Amino acid sequence: MSGTAGVALHAAATVVAVAVTVVALLGRRRLVGGGLVVAACASTVVWAAHVTWFEVVGAIPAQVLWLPSVGATCGAMYVVARASAERGWRPARPLALLLVAEPVLVTVLRLALGTDVIVTVRPAVAFGPVFALHTAYCFSLLLLTVLALARRGDDRVGAVRLQVAAIRWGAVGALVAEALRLQLTDVVAVAAVAVFVVAGLAGPRQPHVPPAPERLLDDLGAVVLAFDGAQRLVEWNRPAELLLTLGGHEPAPGAPAAELLGVGLPFADGTVVRLPVAGGTARLSGFSHARLDEGDGGGWTVVLRRSRPEPQPTGTARDERAAALRGLPAHDSETGLLTPHALVERLAADEGSDRSRRAVVAVVDVDPDDLAEEATALVRWADGHRQPIGVARWTPRRLAVVALADDGTDTDDLLRDVHAAASSTGRIAVVRGDGGPAAVLSLVTEAEQQLSGPTPEPGSTEA
Repeated sequence: MSGTAGVALHAAATVVAVAVTVVALLGRRRLVGGGLVVAACASTVVWAAHVTWFEVVGAIPAQVLWLPSVGATCGAMYVVARASAERGWRPARPLALLLVAEPVLVTVLRLALGTDVIVTVRPAVAFGPVFALHTAYCFSLLLLTVLALARRGDDRVGAVRLQVAAIRWGAVGALVAEALRLQLTDVVAVAAVAVFVVAGLAGPRQPHVPPAPERLLDDLGAVVLAFDGAQRLVEWNRPAELLLTLGGHEPAPGAPAAELLGVGLPFADGTVVRLPVAGGTARLSGFSHARLDEGDGGGWTVVLRRSRPEPQPTGTARDERAAALRGLPAHDSETGLLTPHALVERLAADEGSDRSRRAVVAVVDVDPDDLAEEATALVRWADGHRQPIGVARWTPRRLAVVALADDGTDTDDLLRDVHAAASSTGRIAVVRGDGGPAAVLSLVTEAEQQLSGPTPEPGSTEA
């Protein structure tokens, strides 16, 4: 748009931008990201003023801040949009540096290379490479801003819905104006920001910002789902129902595990499961626990929680070992028993309660065909015992049972109980000694050595 009407329109946009900046400054405490909203408004003042200047006199050396003001407006509104959509959101350092560096870089290029890298007016108006790259950058930010606010498009507060509509239609208007070379993007931007500010000030005095979807998962607790032997859904808890419903997969009996979780069963401990939640994607991790066949065909129990990034190691060997152990599975996927390192961790946790405890360690060597039966028998015995007991799958065909006792009498009782709990077909070595984690590991090694000796008759024991 050119001529007197164009100059008047851009001048009016400049005046409106000044007024909106003043209003935003006075009411910034009632706006989400109030300081950045004021910065965006001030940038539209510079933007509209430069376009007005361009309409009057063309591209002149004084027009240094035209494109930088556009980039600053888009960057500030993107941060405001993210802060309005996710409570507690802050831009990562690389993103913050990018948002600040782009307007500065455009200014430096403009000063160093002259006006032609942006726009030339003779013999005809033509836009340079910096203008093209800058436009792509700004429209990318605009798209991200619209996407960030999308989850609040149906907010229960009318003022919030109006803010989302202002940005959405402002983006459409800016795209159309730029595509048709109407030279009206500054007018559209001023109008969109003005509606955004006025709607924000007309809304609640304490604007509500919803937490990010992944933060909601922390409040849900563990997601638990039970599947039958054919990997079909049987039961689920309330957090699982809420999570799957938010993702558009309302749980129903018979639903396949692969359809609900995106992975088949069993899966290794620590496997990341990605589920759609409230327009985003939630990363969960956990374990699948085998439910042994008790006449119902068996099945699987899946326990999931939101996957959190592990703390970065500090570089020491101890920290690196700890980080490596955290990545190991805690349960055997075939039997559901503890893994060796998980059993050791449980012992370490129990050690602080009473260092005087003694330990009874049993290592059972079983036939692979009897593994499920043996594991079931030992777990049932351990669950019903008053002493802390851990049952682990130590090797592919050996089970380790560690029971902690308070005195010698208890260790004698446990010794007899372990013998009784183990099946008569497996070889078993039982030893006892100190209850510390290191000592228990030595006892397991001693029991394994006993089993590696001359092969006795099935059902025999060594102690």
